[in-house]
Amino acid sequence: MADAVFIPPKDLCAYLNEAEEHELMVRQGRNVNDPPRLGLRKRRRDITPPEELAPKRERMFDDDKDRVLEQMEQDDSSFKANSILESDSD
Repeated sequence: MADAVFIPPKDLCAYLNEAEEHELMVRQGRNVNDPPRLGLRKRRRDITPPEELAPKRERMFDDDKDRVLEQMEQDDSSFKANSILESDSD
């Protein structure tokens, strides 16, 4: 950065005064933003449409779901079998 930046003293003072006023308002918890104009109303937001999956993506999700369900069944059956064997040995 070889070029120097020059801000006239009058402008610098104005910027600093505005920043100090803003800081004071923030510290005091006053509303920093401008109040809404009278008669101004927010526009109603459109409803977001439900997400539609492409058939290929839907098939991938179904395959994943089936794989997880199958894994859960295998895990449950092995758990039940082990618990039965342990109770028989007592």
